[in-house]
Amino acid sequence: VALRRSFFRDVLRAEGSFLRHGVGLSACGLTYDGAHITREQSLRVRSHSNPSKEALHICLLALVISRDGLARALLSVEEAVAQLQGKATALEAYREAHPELCGFMPWFDAAAGGRPLEPEVAVRYNGMLGWALYFAVHVLEDAGEQDLAERLRVHLDAMRTSAVRLAYKGSGKVASRVSVAPRGGRAPMRSEQNCEDPFAGELFCLFLDLLGDWGELPPDERNS
Repeated sequence: VALRRSFFRDVLRAEGSFLRHGVGLSACGLTYDGAHITREQSLRVRSHSNPSKEALHICLLALVISRDGLARALLSVEEAVAQLQGKATALEAYREAHPELCGFMPWFDAAAGGRPLEPEVAVRYNGMLGWALYFAVHVLEDAGEQDLAERLRVHLDAMRTSAVRLAYKGSGKVASRVSVAPRGGRAPMRSEQNCEDPFAGELFCLFLDLLGDWGELPPDERNS
């Protein structure tokens, strides 16, 4: 058991080198999708990313803060808090620049501060982001980081209050992709394809059901 834990600790310590600005993170704190290993054995980052990558990063940081254990081989609690502070700043800037998206994120350019790369939002990736923020907010509250928890809660609440309006099609059907006109002005356009995949799609449907704002819709819509 001790040898196995030592092995995983060494692996995580090496993986922690990726959680650094200019390697796995852009200057603003958003994640890169990954990196190509060039013929010269150097890394060339892929600056595009999407909210599922953000979700993984946020969950890892929250896990480091929440408990002692192998996760802290990645980075220290202080580093995790600092990265979440940078994340909160990046998400605040994103909401200000793209208010019509209500915190939802399409594929984006992390090096350009989260600039959207496509007009449509895949809701399944955003379900992962929503639950990651939910986890992080509660971890930070338990750790006494109330101000930071509140900053991330604002983004979570923006997603919660708009999720049904953006993605719900009625009669139990949830669009897999939506597009929203810049600065509002038109109702969201919802894809014919439904959000039905049993992993990320299911996570978004649970987010919609458990945390979404159903407003004045009748109960049978939520239960359908």
